[in-house]
Amino acid sequence: MDPPRYDRAASVRPELPPLRVLVVDDDEDNRRIVCRYLPSPPLTIATPSDGRAAIEAVLAAPADVILLDLEMPVMDGIEAAARARLR
Repeated sequence: MDPPRYDRAASVRPELPPLRVLVVDDDEDNRRIVCRYLPSPPLTIATPSDGRAAIEAVLAAPADVILLDLEMPVMDGIEAAARARLR
């Protein structure tokens, strides 16, 4: 019996639209690891280091996706998410 064939055409993913993504974490290594797995381009990635900087980034240019660490100095991720929704 022949082994099953892998259909490469079925594994092709649709292209991502160009999106603005914020990766917010106080740990630089965590930001670097997450960014390594995000395709750039088509994604434009910004990496604020705390919640307040994330809000400033959102006010300067709205983000399509925000990945937030919950426990950060200055402003935690929960408060930053609440403020980002109010913008």
